[in-house]
Amino acid sequence: MSKEIKIKNLKNKKLIILIIAIILIGIIIGGILVRNVIVNKQTAEEKYNLGENTNSSLIAKYIRKEVKIGGITGTLEVLDTSDATAKPEDILEGKTAYVNGEKITGTMKEWVEFNSGYGRIEIVWLDKNNNIIDNPISPKDSLQGMMPIKWNGTEFVEADENNSGNDWYEYKGKDGTEDNRESKWANAKDSKGSYFVWVPRYAYRIVYYASEDSDVVSGYCDGRGMVDVLGNKKYELDSGVEVVEKDGNSYIVHPAFETNLDLGGWDKDLDGIWVAKYEASGTKGTDEVSNDLKVVPGVSSLRYQTIGAQYTSAYNYDRNKERHLIKNSEWGAVAYLTHSQYGRNGHEIDINNSNNMITGNGGGSVDADPASGTTNAYNTDLGQKASSTGNIYGIYDLSGGTWERTAAFDTKSNNLANGNNFASTGAGSTKYATAYENGTDVINGEKVYEVGKIGDATKETYTGIGEIAWNNDGFRIPYQAGPFFLRGLDCNGNVESGIFASSFSNGASNYYFGIRIILSGSTL
Repeated sequence: MSKEIKIKNLKNKKLIILIIAIILIGIIIGGILVRNVIVNKQTAEEKYNLGENTNSSLIAKYIRKEVKIGGITGTLEVLDTSDATAKPEDILEGKTAYVNGEKITGTMKEWVEFNSGYGRIEIVWLDKNNNIIDNPISPKDSLQGMMPIKWNGTEFVEADENNSGNDWYEYKGKDGTEDNRESKWANAKDSKGSYFVWVPRYAYRIVYYASEDSDVVSGYCDGRGMVDVLGNKKYELDSGVEVVEKDGNSYIVHPAFETNLDLGGWDKDLDGIWVAKYEASGTKGTDEVSNDLKVVPGVSSLRYQTIGAQYTSAYNYDRNKERHLIKNSEWGAVAYLTHSQYGRNGHEIDINNSNNMITGNGGGSVDADPASGTTNAYNTDLGQKASSTGNIYGIYDLSGGTWERTAAFDTKSNNLANGNNFASTGAGSTKYATAYENGTDVINGEKVYEVGKIGDATKETYTGIGEIAWNNDGFRIPYQAGPFFLRGLDCNGNVESGIFASSFSNGASNYYFGIRIILSGSTL
């Protein structure tokens, strides 16, 4: 090997050693610097946490109470609004408040005392699990052999049970307070030629006002009970009531579709009920029971029966399909849907003022006198104003016609002989009849709130004054000597007739007392 090569190799080795030395020195110095940084940082943090931060701008009153930052313990108390329940309508107009961390502005026009003088009913549709849905449960699965029908302008004809293009029904709601005459409730016809109307499963809440003309809210009846505008309870909900929530509001699942027998429920949850479109007609047998009931327009209602005979007549109408005399809860379910945005939207239906109790008749006004001789058939424009929808698709004879008996009684009465086939002293409720408890001679006032039940359109629609319900309908509850319910009043009622009218009887045969048939929908 030449001398020059040896020298070159030696230089390369020295260079490599030098580079390695430099790298090692860099690593050592870097380690020292990193350690110093960490130590300095830890020291700074320790001093910060110990409060040795004389240049800090932290101030205790700006730190949440019991939270320690930089050695400073906070004193700021923060209000938790996550459990607040107020809504804009609960707060005076223009005033503000914080609810669940958000600032809301009140819309309440003025403070008023609780007043149930009038109410507007808001309906939400429910599925079989009480989930809120946009459209009602279809009646298709509950037809039980009946034929779906629609109006062709002249008569009812068969409809498409699949409801293509809203051919069969359309439960159409209306905003505001204008009368709604556009909702089409589902109609069906059974093998006997009787007509029935579908009332689907729903939940409701009531917004109270002092009168129909007022726009100032004076209270609510909802999942909280009957309450004033601030939510203070006036009357508790009945035990066993089911509640659903939507948009911060609570709604009562109508008991007619539920299983609480004491509130007028069935033995299983229902997707709806089929309600006789008209009061029943027919003839009496030797035992007063009618075996030829029919539900059609333009005929005289069946009367002159005891409550027991009427109960049995309705019960026997079609036993295989659970037909029965309407219960108080079912009357309430019809009344509330009628008064809701899917019915007449708060407007009163016209009276059937026919002194012959002709089914489907309309008197042309809410208080027409039977002496006027006014007759407007079910298929005329004036006649349709006496229906629950204001058109041909609604339920008729709910105001006037006959007083309608319901399968409901005062279980504390000892005067129940006329209904002893379903009612007796001390008896409880069944799916066919509902027991109430009065047993006194008091027929109005505070006793109403003790005796009435949620959903039956008694205590919730009572004005609290004398014998007056909403729309000036006549109002009394059954008592010891008159233990059976009457609803709707008769053709002579004038302004006192209406879907919220209520009274009593001893169950004896009477010229003015008729009945309505119900078919329960499919069980869920």
